[in-house]
Order: sequence, then structure tokens, then C-alpha cells
Amino acid sequence: MVLFEKVAELLYDDGRCGFFHDGMSRGRIFISGQHDDIVLATIGKDENGIIDLNKIKSLVINPKKLLAAIEWHFRDYLIKLRDQNEKELRSNFYKMADEKWNFNGQGTEIGINSHENI
Repeated sequence: MVLFEKVAELLYDDGRCGFFHDGMSRGRIFISGQHDDIVLATIGKDENGIIDLNKIKSLVINPKKLLAAIEWHFRDYLIKLRDQNEKELRSNFYKMADEKWNFNGQGTEIGINSHENI
């Protein structure tokens, strides 16, 4: 689990923070479709030359494979969400949706000029 957590941390730091704060990924994330894996991680070694899962040197992301995995996950989530037996999942979705979109309240007003006044 250490490797998964470190990959997630690197994706957050160099990917998410890079794109949102710098407008591009930071130095350890690369994009390439030249391999069959969704993500390839280059792992560093400790001072004794032993592989250290805490030392990720870089990640190479295959964008087509990543998109396919995201689409599969989303389709699977929608199938489960539509299943009446998935009570907890559906309840959590409705709670989140109401918090984000205020379904049970008055909603948000949006002022729009008619095209006649433009």
C-alpha cells in the first residue's frame, strides 16, 4: 500500500498542484502512450542500493489507458448508483448532490440578460 499512497501523493503534488498552480505538470510526471500500462513508476533505491518504495523518481502516464480506466470506473459507478439495492451508495450520492447543488433549497439565481437588451 505504500507504493499506491506515494503514487497518489506524487499525482497530487506534481500533477494536480502543478496544473492548478503552475499551468503544467511538475518535474516528475510525464505523458506517453508508448507503453501498455496506465502508469509506470520509476522507483529509487536507498543508500544500500535496495529498492525503496518511498522514493518515486517519476511517473509516466498513458493518457489513452488512463481515460479508458476513468470511463470504466464512471460507467461502473453509474450502474451501481442506479441499483435500488445500493442504498448506502445512493444515500451518499444524494447527500453530496444536495450539499453541492442545494436540491432541497431554493437553488441559485442566475441573472441573464435577454438577447433583446444586448
